[in-house]
Amino acid sequence: MMNIKHESEIRKAVNEAHRYLEETAFEKQHGDIVVTITMFRGEPVKLTTSYCEHLTKRRATSLVVEK
Repeated sequence: MMNIKHESEIRKAVNEAHRYLEETAFEKQHGDIVVTITMFRGEPVKLTTSYCEHLTKRRATSLVVEK
């Protein structure tokens, strides 16, 4: 069972990430919005946000690894 403190901290990090994504998405029209939540032993320890705007069109590709 997940510790209540850990659950609260995870919710706080996710809410902050969501707020950043929403604000940036409404403000910008092109580019990449990246949010990374770094976890350690089930607890979020770092929230990294960044926005990279591209001046040229580019092809989107993705890689999926199946285990």
